[in-house]
Amino acid sequence: MSGHTYIKSTNPFDEDDDVDDETFLRNSRRPVSNMQPTFEDQMQTFTEKRKAIEDRTITSTEKSISLLRDSNRSA
Repeated sequence: MSGHTYIKSTNPFDEDDDVDDETFLRNSRRPVSNMQPTFEDQMQTFTEKRKAIEDRTITSTEKSISLLRDSNRSA
């Protein structure tokens, strides 16, 4: 061998003891929550989701009607 001594890198990001993503995610700590949402909470969530869907439906319908009117005017 050449007798050359290598200097150890001082870069902390150059270490090979990194954990792969799958292992990290499997071992990550999750908050412990034994509380189930109450019926009222579930109903509130459902109502909010339904309202959001209704709003998107109305917006989509208004756009469709507007496009139909524009196409009829140009015809």
